[in-house]
Amino acid sequence: GLSANTAYTLSAKARNAASVETSASEITRYTSQNTPTSISFSGTGATSVTATANGTFTNQGAGSSSLAFNNGAGTTQSVTSGAAWTNTGLTPNTSYTYTVYAANGDGDQTSSVQGSVVTLAAAPGALTVNGPAATTMNVAISDVSSNPASTQFAIYEIGTGNYVQANGTLGASAAWQTNAAWGTVTVSGLSVNNPYQFKVKARNSENTETSFSSNSSIVYTLANTPAAPTLADATTSGMTITVNENSNPSDVTYSIQETLQSKYVQADGTLGASAAWQTKSAWGTLILTGLSSSTLHTFTVTARNGDLVSTSASSAASLSTTSSSSGSSRPHSQSSSSSSSTSTTSSASSTSSTSSTTSTTSTTSGATTPATSTTTVTAPATFTSLTQIRDFI
Repeated sequence: GLSANTAYTLSAKARNAASVETSASEITRYTSQNTPTSISFSGTGATSVTATANGTFTNQGAGSSSLAFNNGAGTTQSVTSGAAWTNTGLTPNTSYTYTVYAANGDGDQTSSVQGSVVTLAAAPGALTVNGPAATTMNVAISDVSSNPASTQFAIYEIGTGNYVQANGTLGASAAWQTNAAWGTVTVSGLSVNNPYQFKVKARNSENTETSFSSNSSIVYTLANTPAAPTLADATTSGMTITVNENSNPSDVTYSIQETLQSKYVQADGTLGASAAWQTKSAWGTLILTGLSSSTLHTFTVTARNGDLVSTSASSAASLSTTSSSSGSSRPHSQSSSSSSSTSTTSSASSTSSTSSTTSTTSTTSGATTPATSTTTVTAPATFTSLTQIRDFI
């Protein structure tokens, strides 16, 4: 009926046959402490855990009584008050096997019990996102936060609400891989000139997940390189130009360069030293002005995305302005007319440029006399082509 871990004093003396007693000798000893029944764990984090010895421990701390913990990685702790030990300084996503035994006031040990726990993975740092193309970009886990190589990660794209898959596409379910397996993953199937932002989470060997990392920077995919522009309706001082967007979305902006003069088309159709950036709808079909006549002009178009990253220039398109000579500067719809005229000469000499002459003979009073007759050419009411004007002149 003694109590556990309680000091009891024993007294003993002897006597002889004549009943003469010796003086008494005393000894004090503790009864054994109760043996722990198990270990439980709480407050598990990436670098710490609280281990608790389960059982009833009487007079804990009396004499030399304590609970002795060992985490299996070389760290021990003697607990003289309570039954729990918060072990810090651990490695993320690592399994630890703890043992604990009790000792009574005299230091006598009970048998030990064991229990294992896995620390959580550490939440990773923000991802590195770079190398955008029109439909791809690169993503890498740059900060694994001291997680061991066995830790797995899942990468999430915020705008689409999808996870990066092992093959680089986006999908609804999380794909878990180690950092080595992910490497620098090229995320594919993205939209042209669209912003993307990513975050990542980790999980330990027991599939317990961390919170997400902070968000990556926002990166736009590139625009497509435009097709060659369309040139038309050349005049002596201008022509029209139309941007061909090559499947870019409507918010992509473009600049137009006249490459032979190293100048840029401005919003008003003139040429200037600095690039002017507008959407395709803002450019429309633009009338270029102020060009030299009879001159070849060559144009390319460049696009840029939401991060103001430009594509390479499109293939070139060329067209010459028309000549201002031979009346060609007149608008095609211009009307022109000329009055008829008649000239007569006494000989078969040439007549004015608006008449043609035919020599005939007539007889008057028996004499034969040469005569000249005149045919009048009248200009048409409207010229319909440059050829008509030249033929008439």
